[in-house]
Amino acid sequence: TSISGVAAPVRDARGDIVAGLSVASTTPYMSRARMESLAPLVVGCADDISRQLGYSRKRDWPSVP
Repeated sequence: TSISGVAAPVRDARGDIVAGLSVASTTPYMSRARMESLAPLVVGCADDISRQLGYSRKRDWPSVP
């Protein structure tokens, strides 16, 4: 059995990644469609936590390809 999941970084006020937030499950319970529906929720929650830690996207951080 395989594992599938989605994850997003949690950043501090300097923009450093200090944690990660993820949701994972065995592949039969985590279809591609389910991952795509969960991704915005996971990213949104990680962004909320990051903002509470002082992170702001307004800063000119390097983009990750």
